[in-house]
Amino acid sequence: MGVWGVWGVWGVWGVWGVWGVWGEITNTFTITMQEKQKFFLLGAQKSKLDTKILAEGKKKTPNSQLCIFDPIIMTTIKQTLIGIVVATSVSVLPNHSVNAASLINFEPVDGKFPDGSVAVDNMPITNQFSSLGVTFGIDRNLDGLPDAGLFPRLEAVGNSDSVSGFQSRTRTGEGRGYDIAAPGFEDRLGSFFLRGVGSLTKGESLLISYTFPTNAASAEIWDIDGRPTGLGEQWEVQALGSDLSVIDSIVSPIGTAYTTPLDSLPWLWSFERPEKDIHAIRLVYTGSANSVGLAFDNFSPLAVEGSEPEPNTSVPEPTSVIGLLIFGAVAYRLRKGK
Repeated sequence: MGVWGVWGVWGVWGVWGVWGVWGEITNTFTITMQEKQKFFLLGAQKSKLDTKILAEGKKKTPNSQLCIFDPIIMTTIKQTLIGIVVATSVSVLPNHSVNAASLINFEPVDGKFPDGSVAVDNMPITNQFSSLGVTFGIDRNLDGLPDAGLFPRLEAVGNSDSVSGFQSRTRTGEGRGYDIAAPGFEDRLGSFFLRGVGSLTKGESLLISYTFPTNAASAEIWDIDGRPTGLGEQWEVQALGSDLSVIDSIVSPIGTAYTTPLDSLPWLWSFERPEKDIHAIRLVYTGSANSVGLAFDNFSPLAVEGSEPEPNTSVPEPTSVIGLLIFGAVAYRLRKGK
């Protein structure tokens, strides 16, 4: 069903529910012959005017309305309110999906990550972003599971300390620096990115595990360059299925020299699959060059960055639709029982 079809069903049931509840509210003050008998059985003391109105089955005027606490009226109102409460409760049920527009760029907000931890250079990154449906680890033995005691680290840009994620060969006056973006890309790299366990090791197998599977994702690996000897850097990005086997992969360009086109620049990779069958993503270093760091940034866990649907074309949340369906069904049941 297309977007407009979903909206059509949603709208019809929403109108039906509102109409049903409104009918119940107005009918609360319409007295029928059956209700007359119930009132007399309850021993209600009525005036002659009330008796005449009840006998004719007419709607009462404001000056002659029954007490709002009369049992029959209270029962009808109670049924109506129950329908509203049930529909509202279902509508606000938590949805376990993550906003497709979520982008993990490792930049803290007010100095903190989503779990409330304070961002500090070189800190281990594991479950700080679990509220977004992903956790981070290292998978050196390539079994699809995070290795115990090994964690990727948060890295501050620039020559802040002796630990770094990549070398910037041509980006400083001396011809060499660390963790510095190419001119014009400083904002893209930001203040932090994710690196491996150590500094400039021979790559690192970064593992991203999902709470719920996805069909799409994208991110950047920075500074894929090479050596004058002909040795080069290269990465393979692997999508893992439910059994943690490789179901899809992307291979990066190979760096051929220090001044390769990707020196201090990002390489964007992405997956877009027809089914939500990606349970984990792993970055595996496959190049021949040594002393290679990892610089990972701008991770979009549920969609290719920039391809998210516009707000006015999005489909309503399933829980909201279910809530309105129940709302309409309860109202219909109440009217049918009259």
